[in-house]
Amino acid sequence: MSFVMMKRALERKDTWPIRFYDSMQIIPNGLLDGTFTSFGLYEECLDIENEQFPGLKMKGRYCLAKRELPFMYPSLNNETAYRSTHLPDNNDMRLLQAMNLLKKTYLRFGVCFPSTCSAKEINRALNRIMSPSGKQYVEIESECKVKDREIKLNGYQRTA
Repeated sequence: MSFVMMKRALERKDTWPIRFYDSMQIIPNGLLDGTFTSFGLYEECLDIENEQFPGLKMKGRYCLAKRELPFMYPSLNNETAYRSTHLPDNNDMRLLQAMNLLKKTYLRFGVCFPSTCSAKEINRALNRIMSPSGKQYVEIESECKVKDREIKLNGYQRTA
């Protein structure tokens, strides 16, 4: 019965049911309050080592990924939103105003894959999982981290 009530509330564009999903680990905690990052467990990922396969030492590779939030295209005219002092105070208007602020906002998250995977393979796997329709793409940051890998610093980074 609770799910039916939540479904009806969502159809009315009430925001309270979304808070249930917001409080879960499926999406970053506090997404509705402006938190768009979920970095995961960096150290735990880098500590992964597996030598069960002969001649292949597999370590954890930590990468940052980003995905454009898919629901950020409201039909609220910016000029109307910022010039009018008599906007209706209802949930539809609040949602549209919040979405207007979030255009081109990215969800950033940490992912952990075996060090034997290339960035291209990681990108392909994430896109299959997160974007089965192929409309939204996940992008992997070019610099992924693997434990014990030497990091080359430039002159500015050395003096900082």
